[in-house]
Amino acid sequence: MTAATILSVLSCLAFFVYAIQCLTMARMKAEFERYGVPRLRRLTAILQILAAIGLIVGLRWRPAMTISSCGLMLLMFVALSVRIRIKDGIAQSLPAIALMATNGYIFVESLK
Repeated sequence: MTAATILSVLSCLAFFVYAIQCLTMARMKAEFERYGVPRLRRLTAILQILAAIGLIVGLRWRPAMTISSCGLMLLMFVALSVRIRIKDGIAQSLPAIALMATNGYIFVESLK
C-alpha cells in the first residue's frame, strides 16, 4: 500500500466526518456564520462528501483521484483564505493547511 493510498483513505474519512458534522451539528452552523458564509455550509458538506467518494473511487480509477484531490486541495485553500480573512490563528488554521497539503500530495501522486 502506497503513502498516497493511505493518505487518500485518511483524507476521505476526515472529510466524511467533517461533512456530516456540517450537516448535523449546531456548532458547525455557528462556525459558518462566524466565517461569514452561512449559506455555503450545505454546499461545502455536499462537495466534501462527493470528493471523499471520489478519493475512494480513485483507488481503482485514477481520474477520480486526480479530480477529487484537486477539488479538496482547492476547497482547503479557500478555507485557509477564510481563516486568514477572519484573523484566526495558526492552531485554528492548521487542519486546513494539513488537509490542503495532504490532498496536494495525493493530487501530484495521482498524475504519475
